[in-house]
Amino acid sequence: MPSPPRVRLLVDGYLRDEQNEHTLPKTINHLVFLFCKACYSWSTQYIHKRLQVEEEGTVLTLEPYLQAKNKFQVCVAYGAQTVNQGVSTWTVKCHSYEPNDTYAPFIGVTRNLDEVLKVTESTWCNRGYMFCGNASRIYDDAHWEEDVFDGKALFNSDGDVIEFTLDLEQKVIRIAINNHDYGIAFTNVKDGEYRFAIAISKIQNAAAKFEFL
Repeated sequence: MPSPPRVRLLVDGYLRDEQNEHTLPKTINHLVFLFCKACYSWSTQYIHKRLQVEEEGTVLTLEPYLQAKNKFQVCVAYGAQTVNQGVSTWTVKCHSYEPNDTYAPFIGVTRNLDEVLKVTESTWCNRGYMFCGNASRIYDDAHWEEDVFDGKALFNSDGDVIEFTLDLEQKVIRIAINNHDYGIAFTNVKDGEYRFAIAISKIQNAAAKFEFL
């Protein structure tokens, strides 16, 4: 399998050809879809200083560090790729996380704006769409701490896998966790260019590890 940057070049080339109204075989379109799904990686430009990117860009880690007792801190990382049309699904596995009394980890998409992406110490709830993995709640301009899944959709334990789908055709966001489809979390999603985002809140000396699958 090519590395994520190599895959992105292949995909971008095919998509540009398609945008130039060249007809592509269905098999090529299917390969493009598979490559798109496989090539997501974490940005090394827009990332909190305590987070590290490993394994060709697909693994995100937070190493333990000493901090003041009960001090709340949010560490944010963004995806390296952007999307502005169609249907995109990010699949992320939690390898290591110690839940605390916050709603984190936060999963979602944010506007692809430099002034937004430079913020790595607070969440993007007013600049995109955010799901709280430790509380089954959603945030955006129209929702604040709204529980749309009766508290059952949780992404906060080692081994959990979340599928976060941004559908810019139907203007919705869907969530599935551990192969259970929880359905639509957000409706009336605004058009625009987005990046995937994750926020890890730490109030204690514990490690965390998340991976794009």
